[in-house]
Amino acid sequence: MATTRGIERTLRLLTRTANPAAIEVLDAGLRSDEPVMREAAARALSRRRGSASVHTLLLALAETPPDVQRAVSTPDAALRLRPGVLSAIKGDDLHLCKRAARYAHDAGDAYVLPTLAEQSSRPDHPYGLGLATTALHLAKLLSERIYTPDQVAPDGPVQDPAFPRRAALNALIRAVDLFGKHGHLELVEAFLLLVVPDDLVLRRVLTDPTHAAHQPMLESLANSTAPGAMHVVCAALLQEHPPAPLIGVLTSRTDRAFVEYLLTDLGEQPPLRALESARGLAGFAWGEPQHQPTLMQLTGPQQATALKLLAATSMSKRRLSALCEAMLESGKVEGRVSACHVIGGLNSRVASSLISRALTDPENAVVAAATTQLRNRGIDGSTEKLISLLDHQHESVQKAAQGAAQSSLPEHNYRAFCERFDLLEEPARQVQGRLVGKADPKCAAAVRRDLSTASPKQRLRTLEVAGALGIGDQLSEALLEHISDDDPAIRAAAARALGGAKNEAARKALTAALKDKNSTVREAADQALGPLPPIDLASGLVSDMQQEFPL
Repeated sequence: MATTRGIERTLRLLTRTANPAAIEVLDAGLRSDEPVMREAAARALSRRRGSASVHTLLLALAETPPDVQRAVSTPDAALRLRPGVLSAIKGDDLHLCKRAARYAHDAGDAYVLPTLAEQSSRPDHPYGLGLATTALHLAKLLSERIYTPDQVAPDGPVQDPAFPRRAALNALIRAVDLFGKHGHLELVEAFLLLVVPDDLVLRRVLTDPTHAAHQPMLESLANSTAPGAMHVVCAALLQEHPPAPLIGVLTSRTDRAFVEYLLTDLGEQPPLRALESARGLAGFAWGEPQHQPTLMQLTGPQQATALKLLAATSMSKRRLSALCEAMLESGKVEGRVSACHVIGGLNSRVASSLISRALTDPENAVVAAATTQLRNRGIDGSTEKLISLLDHQHESVQKAAQGAAQSSLPEHNYRAFCERFDLLEEPARQVQGRLVGKADPKCAAAVRRDLSTASPKQRLRTLEVAGALGIGDQLSEALLEHISDDDPAIRAAAARALGGAKNEAARKALTAALKDKNSTVREAADQALGPLPPIDLASGLVSDMQQEFPL
């Protein structure tokens, strides 16, 4: 214990003393056989004032064990060593410069990036390529902190990447303008990883074919899978006047990494600006038939966005229809749902056939999406299909069918049914009434409103209309108020309107009505306690009404 305390006191002294001999002692400590001694000596050197100690540490690091290298590569250690590292990179000692660059690489110190960019831009620098490579590595790390912060494990306190980014960009802008002299592609790519899409220098280089960095920059944008570079390309869809060469890169890239980034970046609801920009494009290369296998491997939300984006372009309707067909056959649920909506904008026999096929999809979300497209398509048997979907077991499909019915069968709503009720005979009255009860989502509310405001004569007629709707459960609370009315006609009509109701209160009231002194009421209650008589809505409506109300 005493020995340990003695060593600690010695190291503190060696850290603080201005005697240059202390550096030699600590340098020797780096090569100790004892791990504790090695790490302590490394920390002591990193804490000493002046560049000489840092330079000694940098020169020795390559020969030290990994534990020593890790000890001085922490964010705190990098901060302390930074002045010495920067002076080493700027200095004339090539060997020391290489070691300093290696340390910056391993420590991931983004604040060294500007100096690396400046020095590697010198055409005569003997280690220019190595410094440029290190600058690119640090730019990648910084880019990851900017674009994928959730995927970067913090090593020490989380720092705002905006500060080192700004400093790095200032140096990289100069490096790009000097590309014709140094020729380091790494600096161009580092610039693209950190630049913002609307940067003036970026636009100037992309729109000037004579600029030395013009072609290298386009090639980098066409091939880089780094988030920063792909963000620059994708942002072209959100710019009012993007550079034409950037649009060329955007529409021609087909690699999966880029396609996934683009579709994820746009989200399931692409911005209106992006869709508006897409309208001026002939299409995207990844939407061509040979790339369909890639699209089928994407996630469901990505497939959905892909179809929305392609549908906004001037891509041929035939190819778009073929892609939707493939998506309905092999795509994820979200992709198949999106295909149904895209098909809705295609007026062709093939499109109608695809909608009919989608109605048999095993996923309710797809069936609901296809149902919304049944309106006015002229599909054989579409009326029967639409009506049958009103009875679908899943609520989303029922609501979709109601919406389609309101558009395709505008006369089949409660108010219109009331107006023609007296003109209808059985079974047309029951057929159309049952359809209105299913197709008009506001039907129950309208009946309750009429029952609360009508005169006795009007209430009786409203109850008779309600009896044909087949929505006793939805109306049970309002109908129960009338099943004990003084007027036997109203009691009987209320009982009939409760037909098919399954809730306990309605069943109890109907059972009590079986003992009503009026035989008509008793008969109505007895019928109402049984199930609603089956009615073939489709065939009944088609045979009686298709000519009057065509799709």
